[in-house]
Amino acid sequence: MPVLALAAALIAAVLVPFSAAPADAASAPRITDPVTMYDASWVVVTFASASTTVTYSAEDENGVVAGSGSGWAYGGKGTLDLTALGPGYYDLTITDAAGSTTTSIGIVSQLKASTDTSRFGITAHPDIHAASVDQTAAADAVGVATVRVDWRWETATVTRSGVTQDAKVTSEVDRLLAAGIRPVLVLAYYGSCDGGKTPSSRACIAAYADFAAKTARLYGTRVDYAVYNEPNAETNTSTCGKTPACYIALLKPASQAIKAAVPRATVTGPAVGAADGWWDEGGQARTWFAEFAALGGLAYVDQVTIHAYTLASTPEGKGENAVRVAKEIMAKAGRDLPLVVEEAGYTTAAGGLPEHAAGAFLVRDAALVLAAGATRYMPYNLIDAWNAPDNAAANFGLFHHEDVASGSVSPKHAAVTMAVLSRFVQNGVLTVEETGNDDVHSVKVTWPDGRVGRIVWAVAQAHAIAVADGGTVTVKDVYGDEASATAVANLTVLAVGGHPVYLTGTAAGTLQVLQ
Repeated sequence: MPVLALAAALIAAVLVPFSAAPADAASAPRITDPVTMYDASWVVVTFASASTTVTYSAEDENGVVAGSGSGWAYGGKGTLDLTALGPGYYDLTITDAAGSTTTSIGIVSQLKASTDTSRFGITAHPDIHAASVDQTAAADAVGVATVRVDWRWETATVTRSGVTQDAKVTSEVDRLLAAGIRPVLVLAYYGSCDGGKTPSSRACIAAYADFAAKTARLYGTRVDYAVYNEPNAETNTSTCGKTPACYIALLKPASQAIKAAVPRATVTGPAVGAADGWWDEGGQARTWFAEFAALGGLAYVDQVTIHAYTLASTPEGKGENAVRVAKEIMAKAGRDLPLVVEEAGYTTAAGGLPEHAAGAFLVRDAALVLAAGATRYMPYNLIDAWNAPDNAAANFGLFHHEDVASGSVSPKHAAVTMAVLSRFVQNGVLTVEETGNDDVHSVKVTWPDGRVGRIVWAVAQAHAIAVADGGTVTVKDVYGDEASATAVANLTVLAVGGHPVYLTGTAAGTLQVLQ
């Protein structure tokens, strides 16, 4: 087939409209695995059923039945071997005599791989979820190296001898440490002084610094310490105000107290809040951060943290712009500190993005942010804050709230896409590759062993692309499954749309947009 004709056929094949996943149904059988993410090498799903036999059907991300069969239950419990499904996102329906239930599952290659060098992190909220929810296991599944955890002043007990915290929080921190994932404790928000507002008086700031120092003595260098969160936004109720000067008045003594207690501790900040155009010229975050740097605030942090949500449009031009602007401001101030985009993401509430679109957008945003020079990308957040499908703030999680799947933590599409992305880019150098077409984006990944990968997608419409002289090229979709491609002479030809594809070649090759 001629290359252009092949290109047209591939474009037609990739034009699959975004649609929401089917809703879960309440019924008798249920999956009992704590987190429904599985390694592709061995997918054994544990379920509970009062019947002796069940049937199952698994639909892929496009709603196509990818596997079906039956299983047995003994004493109310059973297992299903779904290894043959292969990597991907699936909605698994289990049916017994009492009815049916559907739960999402994710299957990922090398799910058990070490993530010590991961460029990804996440925010978890153990205090607002059931104690039985193992958030560390969910975080480990998506491939993160760090997890932000609220270390709330208002729930802590601070005495002359030290500090104790909510039991669910300390238990999760212990689990994270045991799993080799580094916690970042967000030291926030309000004490009993200053009328329960963000500390602003000299006495209340001193009490906050004491709280920070005693927390540092508790964990030493095993965790990082974030001084407050989004001081430019509504979380800051200080009577001083939301200005950089007011934040530095809190940051400086807290950072100094932490360093006095643990000299090698890592202090992060300012966690400046931002969404959409806040990092544009004249934008609130850009102006705030520039003033923060000019006032010397960068001297009191070891790692700069910024937030960059894209709520109203596609991610291109947003997160990477925030990174570029923040790095330029730091350079002007004569500082070169690690830069982390520690909050970004998309709500999947009714009226927001469909779950599979949010999964695709996460990959696009993260690839561009990391290629722009961010040290780490941390979407917000791990698990939906509560089970309220119509509430935008509740539905930023990569996983559904535990109530959706009767106590299990089940993935949204974004949990699977992030798990695949975190493994794909590990140990690689990311750079933006010019494609010659403004609609087609490519982030190149170069690994130490000489292999070259690409993360490629289109924004407005589908296109046919090819890798020329790339050697042996493997192609996978955004969920880690093998994707369709055709070899034509020295070309590997395929179609791309809004869902990124992963290309890995034994040689660098060149990327071409055919149509």
